[in-house]
Amino acid sequence: DLGQNAIELMLKALILAKGEALPRSHGGYIHKFGEAYVLRGEVGRDVIAKLYRALELRNKARYDPEYSPTEADASEVIQTYEELREVARRVVEKKESAQQ
Repeated sequence: DLGQNAIELMLKALILAKGEALPRSHGGYIHKFGEAYVLRGEVGRDVIAKLYRALELRNKARYDPEYSPTEADASEVIQTYEELREVARRVVEKKESAQQ
């Protein structure tokens, strides 16, 4: 759940960096990110599946009383976050170089 929260905050920042409005749903953040970055070729399409998988794991952790997260699940979410962090780093560097 915490990993997905970190991912969602990163998605919000990346969406806002493109000047886009924030959607109102968890899935909406993924969709809007796809429009802003994947369709424009800045990020590979595979990240969308990873984002939906992280959301699925978050929902299981939050709403399925029989679900017990595994180390592999946690690692998957962390890797997805790290990919987004790298995207954010590139966005910041691009904005900084454009200002110089």
